[in-house]
Amino acid sequence: MGVPAFYRWLSEKYPKIVQDVLEDRVHLVAGQGSIRVPFDATKPNPSGLEADNLYIDMNGIIHPCSHPENGPQPKNEQEMYENVCLYVDRLMRAVRPRKLLYLAIDGVAPRAKMNQQRSRRFRSAQEARERAETEVQVRESLEEQGVKVAASEKPWDSNVITPGTKFMIDLSEYIRFYVRKRIATDKAWKNIKVIFSDASVPGEGEHKIMSHVRQQRAQPGYNPNLVHVLHGLDADLIMLALATHEAHFYILREEVLFGRRSVEATEQRREESGFAFKQKLMDEAAGGTAMELPENANKPLQRLSVPVLREYLANEFSSVMNPPFRGEVSFERLVDDVVFMCFFVGNDFLPHLPSLDIRDGGLDYLFNVYKRLLPGLGGYLTDHGGKVNLDRVDVILAEVGAIEDHVFQLKHKNEENDKRRRQMQKQNRTHGNKMPAGGIVNAPQQDFQKLGRAGRMLAADNKDIKLQRGHTAKEELRQKLKGKTKPALDNANAAEALKRELLGGGTKRKASEIASEETSTASNGDEEMTIDETETSKTSDSEMETEEDKKAAAKKLKEKIKAIEQAKLDDYAKNVKDNVKLHEAGWKDRYYTDKCKADDVQNNGGREHLFRSYVKGLCWVMKYYYEGCPSWKWYFPFHYAPFASDLRNIERFQKDCETFDDSEPFKPIEQLLSVLPEDSSHAVPKEARWLMADEESPIIDFYPHDVPCDPNGKAMPWLWVVLLPFIDEERLLAALHPTMKKWTTKELLCNSRGLDDGYVFLHKEHALSKEISFVVTSKDEYVKNKFCLSDKDVAKISSFFGFVRKPLSHELYEFDDNSMVPLPASASKISRSSDLFSSAVEPNEAICLAFTEPTMKSHRSEILSGAVLPPSILTDEDRRIRRPRLNRGGDTIANMGGHNKNKKGGKKKKAASKSKDAGEIVSPEDQIRLLQSQTSSLEFQLACKAEETTDGIAVCADLRSALAEANKKHQEEKQMTADISATMTRQFKSMQHQLLEKITERERIIQNLRDELLEAQKQSAEQLAAKERIIQQKDEEAALCRQEIEDLCKHFADLFVDASKQISSVMTKGPLREASCTSANAFSTPTAPRGLMARGLSMQKSSDIDNGVQNVDTKEYYNSDDKTRRQILINTAVAVLAASSSSPSLAEEMKDSNKSGVVSTGKLASLLKSTPTFAIVDARGVPYFVVGEDAKLTSYFFLSYTEAKRILDVAISSSDQAIKETKKEIKQKKGTVTKEDEVEIGINPWKQARITSVPLDLAVSLCSKGKLAGAYFRLAPAESDIEDALQIDGSDDLPEGKVPLFYVEDFTIADQEPLYFQKEQLITDWKREQKSGDKTAEPVVKVSELFATITEMVRPDGKDEELKSIVFVAPLESEKRAKQCLKGEKEPFRLGERNIVLHNPAAAE
Repeated sequence: MGVPAFYRWLSEKYPKIVQDVLEDRVHLVAGQGSIRVPFDATKPNPSGLEADNLYIDMNGIIHPCSHPENGPQPKNEQEMYENVCLYVDRLMRAVRPRKLLYLAIDGVAPRAKMNQQRSRRFRSAQEARERAETEVQVRESLEEQGVKVAASEKPWDSNVITPGTKFMIDLSEYIRFYVRKRIATDKAWKNIKVIFSDASVPGEGEHKIMSHVRQQRAQPGYNPNLVHVLHGLDADLIMLALATHEAHFYILREEVLFGRRSVEATEQRREESGFAFKQKLMDEAAGGTAMELPENANKPLQRLSVPVLREYLANEFSSVMNPPFRGEVSFERLVDDVVFMCFFVGNDFLPHLPSLDIRDGGLDYLFNVYKRLLPGLGGYLTDHGGKVNLDRVDVILAEVGAIEDHVFQLKHKNEENDKRRRQMQKQNRTHGNKMPAGGIVNAPQQDFQKLGRAGRMLAADNKDIKLQRGHTAKEELRQKLKGKTKPALDNANAAEALKRELLGGGTKRKASEIASEETSTASNGDEEMTIDETETSKTSDSEMETEEDKKAAAKKLKEKIKAIEQAKLDDYAKNVKDNVKLHEAGWKDRYYTDKCKADDVQNNGGREHLFRSYVKGLCWVMKYYYEGCPSWKWYFPFHYAPFASDLRNIERFQKDCETFDDSEPFKPIEQLLSVLPEDSSHAVPKEARWLMADEESPIIDFYPHDVPCDPNGKAMPWLWVVLLPFIDEERLLAALHPTMKKWTTKELLCNSRGLDDGYVFLHKEHALSKEISFVVTSKDEYVKNKFCLSDKDVAKISSFFGFVRKPLSHELYEFDDNSMVPLPASASKISRSSDLFSSAVEPNEAICLAFTEPTMKSHRSEILSGAVLPPSILTDEDRRIRRPRLNRGGDTIANMGGHNKNKKGGKKKKAASKSKDAGEIVSPEDQIRLLQSQTSSLEFQLACKAEETTDGIAVCADLRSALAEANKKHQEEKQMTADISATMTRQFKSMQHQLLEKITERERIIQNLRDELLEAQKQSAEQLAAKERIIQQKDEEAALCRQEIEDLCKHFADLFVDASKQISSVMTKGPLREASCTSANAFSTPTAPRGLMARGLSMQKSSDIDNGVQNVDTKEYYNSDDKTRRQILINTAVAVLAASSSSPSLAEEMKDSNKSGVVSTGKLASLLKSTPTFAIVDARGVPYFVVGEDAKLTSYFFLSYTEAKRILDVAISSSDQAIKETKKEIKQKKGTVTKEDEVEIGINPWKQARITSVPLDLAVSLCSKGKLAGAYFRLAPAESDIEDALQIDGSDDLPEGKVPLFYVEDFTIADQEPLYFQKEQLITDWKREQKSGDKTAEPVVKVSELFATITEMVRPDGKDEELKSIVFVAPLESEKRAKQCLKGEKEPFRLGERNIVLHNPAAAE
């Protein structure tokens, strides 16, 4: 994420979060040669951290592995792929995960990120062109001087590291082969799962990883003590890790140092911790030859500890750890606020606020303001799931806006000071003398310069050359371990002198001459050199001449290019014009009238749209971090950010920020054309390239050759604002799609989107493989269908959740002893000595499956139950709050925003608060907000003063009595504090009253003006009177409607007595007297209507609920007058059963009933009561009814909680869609949707619904009675149970209201014959009860029906005594779900008022 200096600020403010990582080295067989000793990563990790899961953001290693800064450059793309795989090896050696390796490559990014990608790629392409032109000029100039420079190769275009290119497709192929090979050959890989999400899967790599973590932790059975390690280079990984609220999370990255002080601090830390000594021992154990291997020459790794960062944050915000909120108080919520505040100083999706910069202390200032204001805000800035409370954020932004003048003046002052400092340094470099380094004060300057690094260390008598890591100490390492002689050092010095001579432009001399000259002047030289040795040395020097000439010429070319570019930068700095001058009064007017800013704001929707879009962008980013991408197509449609002082009363945008349009991501090649410049057109399909270059292209304006930029007062080009036009999606797709007809198969493959979330690879002996290998070996069952990993207790084996299916054909390999995975086709182009891609994988031992994450659940900001937090490591010195200064010693605002403890700081803040932009009127709202802020500050000061007493009183009103009881010596101070509080309260109330009066007066004046304007726009007096008569008539009709509905309700209330008697009769005489099913075969009714589940399937389609309503014509409803509408609603209304409490359970009613059947009704009731059902009810417990296809009003009792939840979700979404379509129709007719229309349309009644539990005895009683007061109750089994029953019975459908029961002949448990509602549960219990025989055998499952069974049980003439041993076995989840539903319920299930859902619109009566 684009947060400049964030990692540096964080590591300097909280130094103990950075931890060094010990690394075992790769050894050579016998300590020499090139054959590596196999590395054993199953051993304990020497760094002391045993990790469970390792996640790698692959783009963080693809770029450096494709064009490394040090070491040999890859000759082709295939060697780049090998570099990537070898670096994964390095990370595996360093981390050693025990359970999971997750490799994620960036897929198609959200549109909000594409704008940044587009600007960066276009700008880099233009800079590359300019650099190439400069190189041509310099090369020609050098050739005229007689300096021959080798022809330069065309640079490799790194823009191909973008989804949709052939490079990314081939890279994925190599990585999949690499994973299979490591699983087959490395024992550390045999015990882990490997997930690979390639570029075809949409989403940024780090966000795909975090989505996996969030979805896994939301599943029951998740281990909250997993240790996560994430490797990546982006600063936003730290915020993402905090947002997971995992107890053990670490960020791994290569070492980053910031100047001399940082280097010294790092070395000191390593010495004090013993790290340097331990690493030195490991390096020496590997040997000198092994330390020259590329695997051992990487930059050191550092680990950022998120648990330690959380401890630092808890210390930083300890003063507000328990704010006086009525709602939830949690440190985790405070962490979310910290993450949100970090967005203000930079992110990839929005430009940062002009007045906030980390280098100027912006984040420290925000933290200070937050700590001061939080107790008075009434709650946190954010809520669970990434929701933002804009009314509270508005208070924070008001504080930032109040100091903008001061910040801009401070910035200008620092810039001027920095400019003078650079000029002085430049003068010193030009006229000053370079002093010798290394403490050699007596040696001649000329001799000193001739010595290399090793020579200087030896000359300084530093005989103990410290064994270090990386390229900075390679020469010292060679001298120490290989014992290089003095003549060899002299030869190196001779080569160094030759380069200096060539670069200096003087007369060229041979290396042998310089070497002999150096030898003659060197002291303590080796005088015993043989003739053969001398000849060898001369031969070596003569061979070096040509190569050194080439290197010197190339270096001179590079330096001259650098000098020209520096001259350009100096020219930019000298000629840049700052037209806005933020440090001078009137800056805001100048800013918005500056041409670039004015055009940007005007062309993209105006200032109000700018403010709304920025606030919506903040909410989008927060949602993106906590729940995934809320909208793939949303983006910030401006190039500039507003000022904090512009973002006032932002709570007016709250509704805009709560919903984002549902959308799908671009396809890969669509993204390529959105972000790539014309220079990289070779990466798109050949038939589409003309769109980026041809003047006749309909979208040629998307690809300007010269990138327009606004210096915005900045001297350096990388700080300029890139003013590229935003991509018009419709135009882009309209131009691109016709070219697809001529694309090749490979190009079409590049444009395909992944069907799943990636591939999961397992060794065939892995515990999970044994449970799911059948998915691969099955024929066609799991090609499209997915196997749930929570089935068959698979999740308990691996704590791994989601869905798997067969992979695509190119990854479908057998995994037996005769199988083989061939090499990638282009692997022969790799010329390295590594054996990684030298041979095929034979035999294949890896199982590959397509993997999909589990169903998304809401992310909670909380530490999961059972998590064990790491022990505290901070000392008292560590707890001292630091405020890093990253602006070269300039002034900062890091100490502002908190409680003023000195007069100087108070004066600065007062001056800043009084400083206002010229011509800007301070509104009453701002004055009220300022007074509220001052009052909150005073209250917080009083609370802090109260904490100093023994009782720690936090309320100002109780301060007097508490201080008197605690210590009488504070009496005078107590009285003074109380007087100050009372005085400030009176002043505030007085000023508030005055301001409110002024506001009221202004509102009255504005209202009068509005009334006059409306009056002027009204029609004639006669037309107005006619409208008033119509309104009066409508009011009378509405009153009549209300009266008719009340009469109808009274009428239905009178029917309650009869209905109650009917229900009571059913409970007394037996629950199944009037059951419609009288046969044991529940599936033989030929004329039965389609069941609930069949209707449930149709609910998933666009028709959804009530598609078959026959007695309500929605067109008639909307085209009719009010009277007709009222009659339609009355005709579809349902009776009101006026019961004020739930009907008593059947068990209680039947305790004393007669036993006329084989099983008494009382015993039957007891058997049924233990099985819960689930009903959809409102807040009062009243069940919801739906209008069925036959116009019947029906309420359902679901045997499965999951089925009830699915139906409720479908009802909510379909009703939302109906309301949305209705509003769209009204808007097409009227042009807008008025408040009256909103009231008439109504709200979605299903959103107020909840799921409660009802015992099966009561459910059976209500269902078996049939129609009650115009409505029906039905039992609804789960869809899967119906499918199992139909498969066993051979029927096509199940009549509505019938419930299948599963059993096995002669199967008993404790002498009871169980009847199951779920087939799988029956099979599981049957297998468990088998004491001998083949437990893998499957039982013969038969099916019966609930109503038919219990009818036989209570039938008076029944004689089957075996019915007495029947018991009903509820689904496994039912009892737990029932307790969850009933937990804390004030209103259980009850009969009463019912809600009806019409087809269109969704209206509640």
